[in-house]
Amino acid sequence: MRKEIKFLAVLLFLIFLLLGCSQKDIQLKGDKPPQPTVYFEETDIPVYQSSYCWVNGCTDYASPEDTLMDKAKTIVSPNKVLKIKFEYFPQPSNLVLQLIEGHKATDIEMVNHSFLVPEKEGIYFYKLSANWISSIDERVVLGDSNYVFAIEVAY
Repeated sequence: MRKEIKFLAVLLFLIFLLLGCSQKDIQLKGDKPPQPTVYFEETDIPVYQSSYCWVNGCTDYASPEDTLMDKAKTIVSPNKVLKIKFEYFPQPSNLVLQLIEGHKATDIEMVNHSFLVPEKEGIYFYKLSANWISSIDERVVLGDSNYVFAIEVAY
């Protein structure tokens, strides 16, 4: 009886080991992260790559304001809904959008990858953070990327 229990325990261990090894995780493609599209109505807003860690390593970029300082700003009317989409599979596991003001970053609420433009006129700098998490172990980040863009809110 004791040998049967040991045999059963070893057999169960091997089954769990084989099942664990047979799971396939999501695979990230390309040398760089995919670029998202930020848009409203039929207008695309230029989005620039920022710091990221991807398949081949990590790359750091300047701050959002430094990156965007000399770039043209897309003019948007107040209270427009801006949308974000990735034409990439797998889709990011998480998206976080932040409004950047100097050294301060404020999270912006998104609903279905969309957010509302501020009412107040001015230039707004945004940072979008995306990450791709392992489907096998949620503690493992397979890749992450930051993107920056700017808009000018005007009537």
